Amino acid sequence: MKTISKIVVAVIAVVLLPAFAAAQDAKAPQNNQNQNNQSPAPAAPASTAVADPFQNLLERAHQSQAVWATKDDTLDEALAARGACDPGARADLKDTMEAKRAEIAAWNEYYGKHLEYNRDRARATSGAVNTRGPQRSDLVNAIQIEERELTDLKRRLADLNQTLQEKNETGNTKALDSLREMTGAKEQGLLKLRRALELFDQGSHDLAEMKDLANKRIGDVQALLNGLRIEDTLYQNLYSGMGHRIDLKCDRATPGVSARGEDEWQKRTGDRIKKD
Repeated sequence: MKTISKIVVAVIAVVLLPAFAAAQDAKAPQNNQNQNNQSPAPAAPASTAVADPFQNLLERAHQSQAVWATKDDTLDEALAARGACDPGARADLKDTMEAKRAEIAAWNEYYGKHLEYNRDRARATSGAVNTRGPQRSDLVNAIQIEERELTDLKRRLADLNQTLQEKNETGNTKALDSLREMTGAKEQGLLKLRRALELFDQGSHDLAEMKDLANKRIGDVQALLNGLRIEDTLYQNLYSGMGHRIDLKCDRATPGVSARGEDEWQKRTGDRIKKD
């Protein structure tokens, strides 16, 4: 009995006290307001928006994207203004290609951090979920023990009451009062344990939801990283094709091989024959 009572007290302390403290904190502002009706109006609630945990990387990626977009938007016009075989055309294309690589690298770093973050979250919540099974079993066992003890107390109370009535000793209520007090305390403890189990299950549900959310975000981020790899391949081929067109434009503009006059030998050898 003493061992079980210690378990019950420990369980209640672990599960109920944090919830009770939170409830008291939530009630405090209301109580203060009731005590002082002339208190000033509460300030507007603060924004609930949460900053990205990797805000600096996100801003860097946006900046890299803006730099590349500016270069890419003016690339066609810049190449059109270049003459054939102008080395500046290749320089313009290279500059834009490097800006695109820098942008993709920035997004890769940002998404990679989020992937690592959510994998850590999934592992942590998964571990917490796995350890809660034995804890719940302890709590359920404690409730079952308390229920059995409460049933026994009620039986003893009914038996004693019947015995006193049969012996016409209804005036002797000391033992009855003691059992009633013990039964009432047991009922209150059982209510607390059941509430503790309810809160425990709610916490388990929240942990499971956190785990599911982390796993979903892992999939979302992985899809974004895969998209970046495809985009990288796409732009590599796009800019390579533009480089080929620059080379072709230069080749077309470059004069072909000048042909040697086919009748030159006739002219020179003929003149010499005549002189001889």
